[in-house]
Amino acid sequence: MTNRRKTPKLPDVERRDNPHLTLDLSGCPAEKLGDVALIFNLLETLPAEQYVDLQLSKERPDYTLHLLYNGGKGQTFVQNILMKATLSNGQVVEQYMNDGKRRPRQGDEIVIKGTRGSDRVEVFVTSAGRTYKVLDQPMLTHTL
Repeated sequence: MTNRRKTPKLPDVERRDNPHLTLDLSGCPAEKLGDVALIFNLLETLPAEQYVDLQLSKERPDYTLHLLYNGGKGQTFVQNILMKATLSNGQVVEQYMNDGKRRPRQGDEIVIKGTRGSDRVEVFVTSAGRTYKVLDQPMLTHTL
């Protein structure tokens, strides 16, 4: 007589896209985490009533990184915009729109000198007293 174990049936799980991920790392010692914190630094969506349009580009031939603020429905809530560029040479450059001296206005732009390699750009918007990471993307130089 063989003793068979029944495999419990797993419940059907409906896949739901969730832009907010909660990751509990409280049980992990800090020295074991290393660069894990960088991996899980997810983007956040501004609430619909606070939406603003931002355009990010890398220009040729000088490889400058441009962030253009086009305003939007939530422009009255925006207090500040920060662009952080991690260049392929390891240099990290942070710049506030208008050097943080006044609120951003439609048409304002941040320009940072990039490199010929792949630069990473992160953009943070402070809106209604809360800071959101709204962009995080590699900026590649496109060749013809």
